Amino acid sequence: MVSVVSGSLGSPVVATRSSGPRNGLCSGVSASESLRTGSPNKSGSLGSPVVATRSSGPRNGLCSGVSASESLRTRSPNKSGSLSSPVVAARSSGPRNGLCSGVSASESLRTGSPNKSGSLGSPVVATRSSGPRNGLCSGVSASESLRIRSPNKSGSLGSPVVAARSSGPRNGLCSGVSASESLRTGSPN
Repeated sequence: MVSVVSGSLGSPVVATRSSGPRNGLCSGVSASESLRTGSPNKSGSLGSPVVATRSSGPRNGLCSGVSASESLRTRSPNKSGSLSSPVVAARSSGPRNGLCSGVSASESLRTGSPNKSGSLGSPVVATRSSGPRNGLCSGVSASESLRIRSPNKSGSLGSPVVAARSSGPRNGLCSGVSASESLRTGSPN
């Protein structure tokens, strides 16, 4: 089962598990603030993103048992930005630093790209400030699970859009995407 939270294009919308051994929340966490993790503190594999939230306690952007070497999407005081603006705690060293080549920090793009350190199941944030707006980093095919700023979706560059599927129509609207899939969207879904 999942629970789908609705909202406007400007507000991140979350589909998370609502039952099972884990419910997608880190301990001591509530629904008032979104934190995206690749944490073991959830049901499903690391490749199956789940949203956790934190409203109080030390704000280090990490769920219990999650080290800083893992790539997390956070509302963290360790990065600049307001709580309403997604910020990223990503790898800053190693073969890749979480950015696709030719990409800058002016626009957030979450990818499962090979153009980073870590496995495809360990989400990393890349950014794009120019070039074709196809939501894909160079060398990343549409069959990979990506968080994109897609031309198929309306809204500003700052509005989170859709994680793509591995098959079916890629229209950025979750068309044909069942509630059992974990997606973070900017869609009423």
